[in-house]
Amino acid sequence: MINTSRKLGVFFSFMARPSTRQELIDYCLRKLGFPVLEINVDDDQIEDLVDDAIQFFQERHFDGSIKTFLKLEVTEQMITDAKANSTISGTSF
Repeated sequence: MINTSRKLGVFFSFMARPSTRQELIDYCLRKLGFPVLEINVDDDQIEDLVDDAIQFFQERHFDGSIKTFLKLEVTEQMITDAKANSTISGTSF
């Protein structure tokens, strides 16, 4: 269960970017509906999920990179160029 003895003043401040771990947890709980809704998760579960979120961020966004898939239509010209050249430049397609 959630520790309801936390300072409720933090829940009612509107922040764009949480600057501490606890502010991030409080922000997430608010987005889930706390204190209007009862959020049935243990504090350890919250801590684990925050750890996972931070790890995900550090793995994928530490340098501003975002995992993205791009669609590219391979044409006959591209295949011909690839067979003729050992390297393909950005201007080849």
